[in-house]
Amino acid sequence: FIRKPLELNSTKATLDPVKLESIGKKIMLLGMVFKYGISVPVLFGVHSFTMPGSLMTLGYLVDLGVSMVVCAFAMRKAKVPVWLIFVVVLQVTIGLLEFSKLVALVPLVFTLVGYIMGGGTLKKSIFYGCLISVFYISIIPLCAAGRQELILSGQNSLRIRSAILVQSAVEKNSANYFIEEVNSQPWWTRLMFTDKQAYAMREYDSGRPYDEALIDLKMFIPRILWPRKPIRVGPGKNFYRVVTGRDTNFMALSVYGDLYWRFGWL
Repeated sequence: FIRKPLELNSTKATLDPVKLESIGKKIMLLGMVFKYGISVPVLFGVHSFTMPGSLMTLGYLVDLGVSMVVCAFAMRKAKVPVWLIFVVVLQVTIGLLEFSKLVALVPLVFTLVGYIMGGGTLKKSIFYGCLISVFYISIIPLCAAGRQELILSGQNSLRIRSAILVQSAVEKNSANYFIEEVNSQPWWTRLMFTDKQAYAMREYDSGRPYDEALIDLKMFIPRILWPRKPIRVGPGKNFYRVVTGRDTNFMALSVYGDLYWRFGWL
């Protein structure tokens, strides 16, 4: 069973690998235009204009295109070209420079999905999945330490981010970041929302509810038509500001905490 490729006969019967590869390349190039032409320069401080969230999301088209191309090559039982590996490595590197686990992980996950959909063997799929899991676990402290160092530096550029990334990886700053919190378990406590919910409940009960509307009609107006449109942030950023007094990060308080902070028990 392990040696046989995954049975996806319906996929193979309806998809032409050549057409799939062609469409995937076009989607990949479109995503690169948005990501490397607009999104990355803004994130790394090259441009100072406000980046609409919709354009930021379009950067994931690169990963979708990669997944489709990998699927096409897997269907033909052909080797993946070097240029495609380079694109995946570049995507992961950008994610690390953003100190974002999600952005660094998505290219690898989409590549694996493309391989599986193309009829990749179960044995290799499990092996690649394990490698991705190990990679994810290894970058958790690196990304956390990198974000902290970036905030403390007060600067934002590709050079600064690269230096922080190398410093966190080579000089083991990421390990020191958690050694300082030896009596806590950040990887576990970040999944616990009881304390955040209790804080949100106290805010509401003390007469300080979160009064921002659930649906803001201004969000439907394109920024190109309203360049000075106020930047809308989610309750996580506002909650972080209330709790810490800083405006440098987000703090999830769960759906229940958010709703109680807005409406109480109704």
